[in-house]
Amino acid sequence: MLTPKVSKALAAIFLVATAGLAAPATAGDIRYPGMRDFDSVFTRDGLEVKLRNQTVLYRDGSQATYLRDGTYIYQKTAEAPGITGTYRFRPDGMVCVHFDKGGNRCDTYVRNVYDTFFLTGSGQRLKVEGIVPRQARRG
Repeated sequence: MLTPKVSKALAAIFLVATAGLAAPATAGDIRYPGMRDFDSVFTRDGLEVKLRNQTVLYRDGSQATYLRDGTYIYQKTAEAPGITGTYRFRPDGMVCVHFDKGGNRCDTYVRNVYDTFFLTGSGQRLKVEGIVPRQARRG
């Protein structure tokens, strides 16, 4: 069992190690719909490290895959056919998707202490259950 002193030290090491991946939102920063106090917006580089060639798992069983070549695949369930498109990371920390069958959307991921959340452009806030290499899908 970890002592409180060791736990605090480990938390500090974690924060230092991941500091470059997300930037705290301040009053002067752009606030995205759905953001809360203590949310940190990922930088463009932070998003690339976190999402490229990964599958994001959501609590409702849906998943979004960001392939290395820029292909995006959204599935309502692991077995469902995918809705496909292409994605790009913007410098302001948003990820934008252009769908193959038409339509676009820009959303963002934020970190709040230990959890990652997906914020839709309209402000819906979804907790990310996990982010796994794209080959290791659940189902």
